[in-house]
Amino acid sequence: MPREQSEEAQWWFEAVYSAVQQIPHGQCTSYGHIALLLGFPRRARQVGVCLKHLPSFDPSDPDKFYFHDQNVPWQRVVNSKGGISPRGDDGVAANRQAERLRAEGVEPLGIVRSLSASTEAHTVPDTLMPFQKIRQEQYRRVWGLHLWRLTGQDTATVQVCLTYQRDQHFCKRKGQYLHRYILPKLWEEFGKSSKAATMIILAHSLGSASAIVAVALHSQETEHQYPCGGLILSGWGTVTTLPKELVEEMLTAHRHVGRLNLPMDGKDISMFGEEGLGLASTRIRGLSKEMDQSMSCGEIEDGNLHWRGYWESYAKKVKVPLMYGMGEKDGLWEANQKTINDFTAAFSNSPRAESGLVLGAPHCLELSHWGPGWLWRCLGFAVECATSTGTEGPRPI
Repeated sequence: MPREQSEEAQWWFEAVYSAVQQIPHGQCTSYGHIALLLGFPRRARQVGVCLKHLPSFDPSDPDKFYFHDQNVPWQRVVNSKGGISPRGDDGVAANRQAERLRAEGVEPLGIVRSLSASTEAHTVPDTLMPFQKIRQEQYRRVWGLHLWRLTGQDTATVQVCLTYQRDQHFCKRKGQYLHRYILPKLWEEFGKSSKAATMIILAHSLGSASAIVAVALHSQETEHQYPCGGLILSGWGTVTTLPKELVEEMLTAHRHVGRLNLPMDGKDISMFGEEGLGLASTRIRGLSKEMDQSMSCGEIEDGNLHWRGYWESYAKKVKVPLMYGMGEKDGLWEANQKTINDFTAAFSNSPRAESGLVLGAPHCLELSHWGPGWLWRCLGFAVECATSTGTEGPRPI
């Protein structure tokens, strides 16, 4: 990746590389399709520029580049006609791309026929970028609610395309991205047309970190791209139960690919507690493997090793009402009245901060037996915040 880039350009490179990483083995899509899924349909050529500047993997210095030609399957991106684009290098790169495709069982000459005969069979899967609303049956991440659907469009489910940063501030950067790009787009596309009074941000687990950053940034501005009337958080605290050594071991083992999956047995216990406790239905637990999705090493590293060193500087800037809950039997955080109070106290400038233990509940509140009650409470809080905004006007910053 080129060194001197603007922040927006760097985000674009990261989004493209992260999106291409999710194209399945043996399948292809076009530069234009990647651009469309990232929300910039006219940037097909820029997708190609990103891939052109993809660094080569250096075995003598494996940590030199986070993205490189061994973990970003660049060969799976073809032109709009389903062919391999010439690079002006006498066919060297095109031949290399063809060889890589053949190694995956894809005949380059057959790409055109495949794309024209069945677009669905050779497109990026439903796992790419920004969104309108969270659907419970789409909960496929453990550390935060990231899978959303763009209603009324043909791009299916999409996911925020952010990636591991060597500056160790992944959560901060994702919060900036939410604030500057995703939330304004949501308001523009859905808030205005529905004549909504405001937006209430609801986040769970690792998604809470970026939400705190986004709302803090919003609270510091005098001119807003979107309204924000409240913040709801759950499954995120001040004292983690994951040993630092375990986190570092996981990161070391998976950093070369940039993503990791937790072992299913251990993850189920972290999410829902021991099966014998009956904190979630057997049907929900039976969907764990289907809902499973890899996590960015950047999320894991920042959320577990660095976030607690800087999060309070953002929490104190939040100036909207806060609702916070933690399951009493959370498997990832220490959940007691002291940790609840410590977390809430950091939001010293919130005009209304309410919090509490959800007695008997596990980490994954939304999919547990407590889910309906928790979500109804969230809805009630959101209605109160929206009503206050509508009757009093925007809360002064």
